[in-house]
Amino acid sequence: KIVINDNVNIIDKSAFEGNDSITEIVIPDSVTRIEYGAFRNCDQLTKITIGKNVTYIGQSALYSEKGAISIIYCKAVTPPTLVNIIHNSQKVFFIYVPTESVSAYKSTSYWSRYKDYIFAYDFE
Repeated sequence: KIVINDNVNIIDKSAFEGNDSITEIVIPDSVTRIEYGAFRNCDQLTKITIGKNVTYIGQSALYSEKGAISIIYCKAVTPPTLVNIIHNSQKVFFIYVPTESVSAYKSTSYWSRYKDYIFAYDFE
């Protein structure tokens, strides 16, 4: 499990690309952007928690041909701008978002592609 430091604001392009030792990642509320391919091909990554202040998630940020990710917690009340973050052939997965934001996520561009996988969650 990797917990990113609270003073980080941006997860840079390809920052963790290809790191097969990551199984879980926690992105703090200080982060506002996750750039292109940040966790691309982290084939053992199964769980990610995205902080509440993320406003942008770049293309292929969580792309993996093996499709290991099964749980995404996205704490942002307003759905972040999203550009196809996962591989289309990934197995069944769950995206948990703030309860009050479920309909916004399900109807927002790109997030709506994953509407069948979006569920309410009460974050503390």
